[in-house]
This record gives sequence, structure tokens and C-alpha cells, in this order.
Amino acid sequence: MRRYLPYIIALFVLILIGVIAVLGYRAPKRLDERVTLRSRDKIPYGTFAARNLLPSLFPGATVVTDNAAPGEWDAIEPGNADQAVVIVAPSFLATEDELNTLAAFVEKGNYVLVITGRLNNRTETFFGLKPYRVDVQAWRDTNAVEVKLASPRFAPQTFAYPGAEVGRIFPDIDPARIIVLGTDRDGEANFIQMNSGNGAVFLHGAPLALSNYFILHRNNIGYYQQVFSVLPKTVKKIVWNEFYTARNHEGNDTPKEPNWLKVLFRYPAFKWALLTAVGVILLFLLSEMRRRQRFIPDMEKPRNESLDFVQTVGRLYYDKRDHMDLARKMAQYFLDHVRQQYKIPTNELSADFVQALQAKSGYSLAGLNEIVGFIQFLYDAPGITEGQLSHFHKQLETFYQTT
Repeated sequence: MRRYLPYIIALFVLILIGVIAVLGYRAPKRLDERVTLRSRDKIPYGTFAARNLLPSLFPGATVVTDNAAPGEWDAIEPGNADQAVVIVAPSFLATEDELNTLAAFVEKGNYVLVITGRLNNRTETFFGLKPYRVDVQAWRDTNAVEVKLASPRFAPQTFAYPGAEVGRIFPDIDPARIIVLGTDRDGEANFIQMNSGNGAVFLHGAPLALSNYFILHRNNIGYYQQVFSVLPKTVKKIVWNEFYTARNHEGNDTPKEPNWLKVLFRYPAFKWALLTAVGVILLFLLSEMRRRQRFIPDMEKPRNESLDFVQTVGRLYYDKRDHMDLARKMAQYFLDHVRQQYKIPTNELSADFVQALQAKSGYSLAGLNEIVGFIQFLYDAPGITEGQLSHFHKQLETFYQTT
């Protein structure tokens, strides 16, 4: 009888936990409202999507992540140009030395994109901006964040999502030295550009517009793509810097992660199940069991999380069944590749365009005529089939792999 005691205890625990789970209160699933803006976080207000989509926007650049302070970047070549640093943080509280380092970096022909909801007084003074006090985080039922990109550089379009809002604007800017690239719902500038030397500094005051929740909501990925289009395609290296996200500043707006035990104890069912399990484990340890060799599991190969993410984004498009929208995005990427790689204008897809592209790429004339003809067909067609989309994808892949 003694040797069957562990199995009897285990059966009793399973029955007791099952009864508690059935009778207990089932709490509704709650949205994780923590605003971290960390690239490793897949929660709604992390930036996993923004960071991992960057290589697809800049296929010719090296994209890395670091937590080093300005001037201590290992991935940056101090004397080189065509480099970019992307800083995403709830608060950008830079020191005088850090600002001077960023300014010197930009003067050499590089780019700094700061995406934050709060600047300290030193930073506002350094860039010649009017002071602006940020309101506390707000929560609204619909369209809490609504952003627009400014014409003529961008097509007029509004992007929104029903999530949290934390950000700032740049009031009373000097148009002689500051270019407005985007605005909020009230038409106030929240995305600006300041040129310096051969480079530029970009300040974006709505960091949650780069969060996972915002980017994956409806067609908001278009906003993300246009924001990062301000960086030239010629950049050779992009550093996603989280120094200001990790730094512990007084008055940091990022809430601390809750204790997991306190979260479980909010719900009686989980609380009693946990206490029961702990009690049974103690009883099990007190019982006289003979020592046994623990089973050693096989090591699994590490999963490719980047591939999982790409598959997830692709599945979103597939589920919508909008083959025409996906085909047009593929066509836009192809034409952008032609402009960047072969320096051929794409405003008119004529026979001369095909001849010029064939001469520079070495691709077959018949294949180019078929690709260009289908792109022209997309301009007026009401829709396309899944088979047409698949055939168009194979044509483009053949072109990229053989040129």
C-alpha cells in the first residue's frame, strides 16, 4: 500500500484542482497595459514588431540592437557616414555630453531618429524647442492615438487605433529650420526633422504609434513604413538603441511589472488551487519515497522566432484574402528596388523603361514585359485570384535571384 501512496495523492490533487477550477470564478482575460517600448516585448505596448520589421525595409543595411550610451556604440564607425541610430523610449532624458555626441554624429552625414513621449528641459533647449508638459497616460474607447503624415512629402492619410495614448507635440516651431513631417488629431506637429551638416535629426512624439498594438491594427503598418522612409535607402547600418529605455531616471513613466504572485492571488480560484498544490507538495515531501533518477529530456533545437513573426504577419494578410492589396505592395517594392538598384525612373512603365531595365539588369526581355504588364494590369483591375498572386510572386523572386 505504501508504494501506491504517491499515486493516490496525485489523483486527489487533480480531482481537487478540477473541482476548484469548475466552481471558481473565471476572470476575463485582461489586456497587458504596461508601456515598455522594449524590442524584446511582444505585449501590446512593446516594439517587437517595429524592430523585427526593420531588416525588410532596409535589406541593404546591417540592423543591430544595443543598450550603450551615445559615444559608446560598438556597432557604429565614428568617422563614417550613412549610419542611423533609432532611439525608442518613453522618456528621452539626455545629458549635455550625450546631446553633443549625437550632434557630432549627425554632422558627419548620419541620422538620429528619436521616438519618445517626453523630453527633458536640456534637450528642448538644445534643439531650440518650446517647452511642452506631457499629460499623464490616457485611455479612450476608440481612436486614442490618431496620427497623420504631412504633405507634400507624404500622401494625406490618418492612422488610428483604440489603445493608450502617451506623447507630446512640438508647438510654435520655426519653419525656417524645422520641417514638419507629421501631426496629431488636432493638427499639432508631433513628427519633425532638423537638418544638421550632412545629416538630420528626427523627433517623433507619439511612441505608441510604433508599438505592436498600433502597427498590427488594421493597415497601420503603412504608417510605420512611411515613418522609417525618412531614413535614406543608402544607410549601411542601423542601430536600434535602448539605452534610454533601460536607464532608471527619476520620474520615469514606465510602470513596474506586477508581482506574479499578487496577480494570481487576485482570483480566489487560482489562490486556493495554488495553496492546495503547495500543501500537497509538502505532504508528498514528508512521505517516505525512495530516490529515483530524474528523466533527462532531449534537447530541442532553438526556435527561429524571427521566422515565426514573419509567418504571423503573412498570415494576417492571408486571412484578409486581400490579394490585390498584397500584389500592389509587392509591385511597389519591385519599382522601389528598380529605382534604388538601377537608377531608372518608374513614373512611366513604357517600352523604353523595359528596354532600359533589360540593359542594366540582364534579365530576359520577355520576363520583364510580363512583370511590367501585370503591374499595369493591377492599376485598373478590380481584383485578382490567388493563382495570379502566386504567379506574380514567383516572377519577382526569379528576377531578384537572377539579377
